[in-house]
Amino acid sequence: DRLAQWMVMVREWRHIKMGKRAGRGHDPAGFHETSAGALVIPCRACPVPGINLPQNWHIAPETTRWLYDLILSMDANFRQKARLRSGQSDKDALGPGWGTFVSNEPYLDYVSQFANQDEISHCVGFAALWSANTKRSKGLRATGIAAVSCARHQMYQPNGMGDLQIGERYCNMDYLLMSSLACTSVPRVIISYDIGCQWGINFHRRVAKMPDHLRVPLSQKITPLVPKFHLEAHTVKCHAQYSFNYAVGVGRTDGEGVERNWSLLNSIASSVSMMGPGGRWDTMDDFCNFANWRKTVDLRA
Repeated sequence: DRLAQWMVMVREWRHIKMGKRAGRGHDPAGFHETSAGALVIPCRACPVPGINLPQNWHIAPETTRWLYDLILSMDANFRQKARLRSGQSDKDALGPGWGTFVSNEPYLDYVSQFANQDEISHCVGFAALWSANTKRSKGLRATGIAAVSCARHQMYQPNGMGDLQIGERYCNMDYLLMSSLACTSVPRVIISYDIGCQWGINFHRRVAKMPDHLRVPLSQKITPLVPKFHLEAHTVKCHAQYSFNYAVGVGRTDGEGVERNWSLLNSIASSVSMMGPGGRWDTMDDFCNFANWRKTVDLRA
């Protein structure tokens, strides 16, 4: 029976394929010198300084500055559970932190400081459903995942995904968002989050206590909004302040992009839930990066 060896081969092939798509074979330093998030295929349609923005974009007048805003969406997915199984030896990914998943060791070091932190409170009608999803943690290594993607084009962001240990907490969502933002220098970012009204409170205070490389630069402005479908379930006081319909510079963005991403990823939920930690992260990295690759090659010139 060569199944175990075959699955290792598949894992290695996927890893090398991601490196090929990211152009890592052209680096004189070699594949092993890949930096955090460098294997992720970036969104060609989102603003990337030095690649697809005009030379003087940073001094554009206020009437056109909205063209260079980055709109991201983030969400938690409790279908992506990970079972706690004995005898699993693959404790880490082949390239920890090189893809969509953050490097697990520093991530766990950070969230372990908030073992007693409560979940983000909800002012919405889905609160009972959230409670049911997050309380079933017995026998699980992870109760789900959280992810950051661009809101308009649904491309997974580098280092924007990680496991949830128990429920949807500030420490998890803050770390994943700031890890993904570490890969960009756009000064204005709009965050679509289904409970952005609660998450945005004291956001800057929380980030000020994060590791230095994840802190928000003083010049960067982050604005939370609530995606359109979810906003209807919020209390009335949230409707105007967090509505995409009243936000400047977002066009007809609905903010629900990350929700649509789950349709592909949930197709492998039952399979990856039984994998060891490293195999699960590598497999999900491959699926997320393939989704980015497929959208990139299908973009019209």
